[in-house]
Amino acid sequence: MDSGDMWKLEPELVEALLDDDDLCIQEWDVFYYVSRWYEFDMEKRGKHISKLLMNVRYHLLTQEQLIGPVYDWISTVKGLEDSTKLQLFIKINKYMKIPGLVSLKNSPKTDHVIGSGSSSTRKLSADDESLLKLIVHSVQNNNSAKCADDQQLIKVLRESFPRANPTTRQCVLEYISDNQLVDSHNITSLLQTYSTTKHQNILKLCVQYIMSLITVNIHHVKWEQLSGEVVRDLLLEIQAGKYEFLLVECVMRWSERHPSDQTTIKTLLQTVCYHNIPESYTSRVLLPHVQKLLPDVHALTCTRHKNHYITTRPMILHHTAPPEIYLLKPFKLFTKDHWISLDKRFTDRPITVKTKQRALKNRKGRRLPGYFVLYDADKTLDQFPVSATLTLSVLRGILEKAGNLQFIFLY
Repeated sequence: MDSGDMWKLEPELVEALLDDDDLCIQEWDVFYYVSRWYEFDMEKRGKHISKLLMNVRYHLLTQEQLIGPVYDWISTVKGLEDSTKLQLFIKINKYMKIPGLVSLKNSPKTDHVIGSGSSSTRKLSADDESLLKLIVHSVQNNNSAKCADDQQLIKVLRESFPRANPTTRQCVLEYISDNQLVDSHNITSLLQTYSTTKHQNILKLCVQYIMSLITVNIHHVKWEQLSGEVVRDLLLEIQAGKYEFLLVECVMRWSERHPSDQTTIKTLLQTVCYHNIPESYTSRVLLPHVQKLLPDVHALTCTRHKNHYITTRPMILHHTAPPEIYLLKPFKLFTKDHWISLDKRFTDRPITVKTKQRALKNRKGRRLPGYFVLYDADKTLDQFPVSATLTLSVLRGILEKAGNLQFIFLY
């Protein structure tokens, strides 16, 4: 294996050698050779290394080799795709069965990943414990490589996280934060995990993701799948500012699935600061929808603040819908600073609003934050007709019943 000619072998020959059951060398030597063979010419061999690394028989390596040099090389080597690293970490994870935890820098040493006490008597599975060990090792060594997929992460948070010791729990949360693992696919699952663990840092991670782009990310949460208690805790943590009106919509989405729980609906509505919502939007859009579920509610007032001298209400644009919309014909409606257009080619969001000055205010040409709402001045629509959920099919359903459509744009 140390011969200079070995580094020059073609990928097909190297693969054939790895597949040979009669190859009489230690598996550590196989991994060492594959890694050095790749480093000999990374530019040309990049497309072959993934398959070769997957052919290494990791179950024949020692635990010290897996958690040490093997993990470190995969984490730091250049040219290896993140998807390949994730597959390798998942594969390695199956064969790591040593209990214990690599101690963190600047933290007390610990011999177990689970805490002590009656609540931690149930043992973790070998897979869960080894995955926790991988995550801690990643945080300890400041590695940015992802070592768990979404399903594994949610499983660890639900089953292992509550019984892990404080150091391990902190590592898991730092790992999620450092790798920005909260996304549109798992935020609802993370919030459901919070409902069982009541760990405030999980809630804060979800809030941080929502606040990064609130007008978009808040719609990634499947509110109807959460408990009323979790919805309340989340809404109290979100500092929405001029987008406070979005919180009412979140309450309504939860309420439409739980219409009989009027006590919880009233509690959730009290989490919103109505001082930050334009009065015209509250009276025309929000209140009619609330009254469909709570007929005895005659006004939406803030109960969180007795006095609210500084408000951050959004700018509001109000305009009557053009006649073309009733025939579902494309149009462009020009106002002083914006134009509203309908384009049926974009079925997920056919109506868009753009600012005329966006090129001057944002040189990258991205659309400035804003929120478009369609409502009927004569009656309450069946659902919140906002831009984030106003698909072409929803628009068709609205047009069948509406007779006095109005536009509102909050920005």
